[in-house]
Amino acid sequence: MSLSTNTFVRVTFGLLLCVAAVASVCAVLQLLPETYVILMYVLFLLVTTALIYEKISRLERHLEGHLVSACDNLHAQTEAMLSLTSVLEPCIPFPATRGWAGSPDFLREIATSVLIEKPHRVLEASSGLSTLIIAYSLKKNGLGGRVLSFDHNEKYAAVTRQLIEAHGLGEYAEVVHAPLVSHLIDGENRLWYDYRSHVTENFRAQMLVIDGPPVNTQSMARFPALPLLLPYLESESVILLDDSRRESERQAVKRWQEKYEFSSVEYLALEKGCFFMRLKK
Repeated sequence: MSLSTNTFVRVTFGLLLCVAAVASVCAVLQLLPETYVILMYVLFLLVTTALIYEKISRLERHLEGHLVSACDNLHAQTEAMLSLTSVLEPCIPFPATRGWAGSPDFLREIATSVLIEKPHRVLEASSGLSTLIIAYSLKKNGLGGRVLSFDHNEKYAAVTRQLIEAHGLGEYAEVVHAPLVSHLIDGENRLWYDYRSHVTENFRAQMLVIDGPPVNTQSMARFPALPLLLPYLESESVILLDDSRRESERQAVKRWQEKYEFSSVEYLALEKGCFFMRLKK
């Protein structure tokens, strides 16, 4: 309900309360005939009932819209998870995908990109189920390949390593603990993963997946990914940025477009939003 509608309802209800109060006073002091007093009460009840009905109807429509949206999203996420399981054929079930984990539709986009682009090296900011999906996709390609994933949280990095080990994908993934440290970017000190000791000067990747660090670490927390890792990306590399419904991610993409050249930048309306970008050749 809009602000103007809310104001109208409050003013109308206030006037009706005044009518009811006047009717009560008139009834007690017998200032008006009893019929008029009864009519005033009836008017108060009718209009109040109409206002309540309108409020309930608006709430019902609002909830119905949310319910339909939630059901559609549940269907989409279920479809995505089923397609991942069918195509990648995990040796044991995938872990849960709610909470901090990537949404199934984003994970499907990652798998699709790896299977189509067939990268030899993949860089990933923030490890987790997405690392597992990348590793399975590389294995499915049958061309070798390896994902190097940075995680600032040592506990989560260890959990991802255990996950990779449980699925027998050690040769396709390396998860490293890379604490957030200060980097100088465009004259600003920005926090990002301490990645330098994990990549050599000649390291080159064909894909970058960005799902960290957490948004609350700083403004545009994921912006440093491209300025810092661009030297390690080949031309026409694919970049996937998760959580792009958020303003901070959109601002990061805007800054990137001002600084670097892309052959394509596409927003995908996934559950949490995603930007699919390709560096210009």
